[in-house]
Amino acid sequence: MKLLGIGFLLLKTHLHTIYKCIENLRLDCNETFCTSHALGELLLNEEEKDYGSVVIDIGAGLTTVSYFEDGILQLSQSIELAGEDITRMISDVLNVPMKRAEEIKLTQGHAFYDMASPQVIIELDNLEPNEEPYTQKELADYIEEIVEEIILRSFDVLRKAGINRVKGNVVLTGGTTQMRVFWN
Repeated sequence: MKLLGIGFLLLKTHLHTIYKCIENLRLDCNETFCTSHALGELLLNEEEKDYGSVVIDIGAGLTTVSYFEDGILQLSQSIELAGEDITRMISDVLNVPMKRAEEIKLTQGHAFYDMASPQVIIELDNLEPNEEPYTQKELADYIEEIVEEIILRSFDVLRKAGINRVKGNVVLTGGTTQMRVFWN
């Protein structure tokens, strides 16, 4: 049997179990890559990896900052501020369940207050009769604060590692970047 290739993401602690299974099946595993390395291979071209570029992966629970230079991954570090923090804030502010908050984040959320619309109304079932609904612009005020903190902390990680200037590109990826602002 020959397995040409498969890719998946997992926790490091599970990697040892997988290696044992592969060994027990008498298969060869040529290479493994960490998520940061894999994202760099997927999202950056050779020139970008050589020149010095950053991939900021804003996931649900963690944001991972990866720096590539001279063609290789030089730094990969996570910070504990990410998409769930935005969702939790929306849930708290709008007094809605997390599932509804996630839906609002992805369909009506905006990370930039100045670009958000005061005409887009966030439809909620739980408003009191005399309570005004939130607009996208009002909600963006809260979202922008967290997104800004994620970006600031990401560049703080780079600064602490002695990387004070990024010559190449900064690529944002991860589930949180599905918010409409990131692709409109």
